[in-house]
Amino acid sequence: MIRLLAIVLCGTTIAHAQLEIPDPDAPAQGELVAEHDSVAPGGSVWVGVRITMKPKWHVYWRNPGDSGMPVAIKWTVPKGVACSALQWPAPHRIPTDPLMTYGYDDVVLL
Repeated sequence: MIRLLAIVLCGTTIAHAQLEIPDPDAPAQGELVAEHDSVAPGGSVWVGVRITMKPKWHVYWRNPGDSGMPVAIKWTVPKGVACSALQWPAPHRIPTDPLMTYGYDDVVLL
């Protein structure tokens, strides 16, 4: 499970991001990434989470298919900052006979 707390301050540098992973040997690691180092008041910036998985591991797409649960990211931001819906790249099929699921392996940016 990956938990993310991100605080984005408008008009200043993106000041703080905290990523908690219960086990450093976990099969997936998350990293906060931003399009720019700062954003002007009233402006916008793309911010996401890059998830890197160990070989033979995967995370699921927003519609995981026959099993699994999609990645869930909870943003905590200051008043006046709005977050849009999570943007999902196209997944690939992950067949596990007799099930079919959809998701990502290696690296994905959400």
